[in-house]
Amino acid sequence: MFKRLRSLILVAVATLWSGATGPASAASDTALALRGLERFEIVIEDVNQSAAQCGIGRESLETSLRSIVGQSRMILVNAAPDATIYLNVSVLTDCTARVTLEVFTGVTVEKTGQRTVATIWNDGILGRGADPAAQVDAIINELGKGLVNDWTTANPGPN
Repeated sequence: MFKRLRSLILVAVATLWSGATGPASAASDTALALRGLERFEIVIEDVNQSAAQCGIGRESLETSLRSIVGQSRMILVNAAPDATIYLNVSVLTDCTARVTLEVFTGVTVEKTGQRTVATIWNDGILGRGADPAAQVDAIINELGKGLVNDWTTANPGPN
């Protein structure tokens, strides 16, 4: 059982990057926020005790996410990233899992000129299945593919 938790993050910088002057759909704004970002680090939040009891380990989470992102043109690095891909898996004692995937990066607030870190893309799914580890792996696969698809839309490759 899955429940989608997607919330769209709109960043003023996305409009500046796109050069858009008129309204755009939230989905395209979200993808446009990824434009020009090439180098990503992956950060996996430590899992809680319930996750471990349900057979969900931090290493397998990272392996799953790296596998999906690694099949794209996105470059995974350990230093000097353009942005961070952050994965959080929260698990209840009944093995219900909330999986969220975010991308955050440094941005400039247009009104003040101040630099800050902002989430520019996020998605999440709440789910529970007979095999919690397989369920979480499937959710990471879905979320990762969504990120890769949005990034590819914002960064079309050479023909």
